[in-house]
Amino acid sequence: MLWATEGTAKQKMLEGLRKSGLAQKGKFKKTRQTRFCIECGQEFIVIETSPQKFCSQTCAGKEAIRIATDIYVEKRKEIHYGIKEYIIQWTNENRELVLATPLNKIKTTINPLLEDIQKLFDVKDIRVISKAVFGEDRGRKELIKFMQKVCNEKIC
Repeated sequence: MLWATEGTAKQKMLEGLRKSGLAQKGKFKKTRQTRFCIECGQEFIVIETSPQKFCSQTCAGKEAIRIATDIYVEKRKEIHYGIKEYIIQWTNENRELVLATPLNKIKTTINPLLEDIQKLFDVKDIRVISKAVFGEDRGRKELIKFMQKVCNEKIC
């Protein structure tokens, strides 16, 4: 009933609300702008000075996973390239040992190489090392054949 009249009591209550800030509740004090999410394209509203690029944490997470995956793949390529170069270098330094290796004694021959690769590149799985050389896992036998081929052709 009090709010329906134009009396002094209503004026005093409105003035009190203005001073306390409650009259501004629900109103935007800063200018807003509409943006589009760079992940899904959905429209969202933010303060003009906001750095927000995504409509939700889900979209931001998808972008972060994609970036992390790209960095991981690039780092893995660099490691594989380094492993292959080191195998060629090691093969040339241990030429006699590689050429004299029978195909049933591969593990004992390349064990020092594998230990060096583990120290330098933090990789000890022979499948990863084989993949670094051939692009796919072909095993120890193909790796020693590659190393013998490097010795015979004098690639480096």
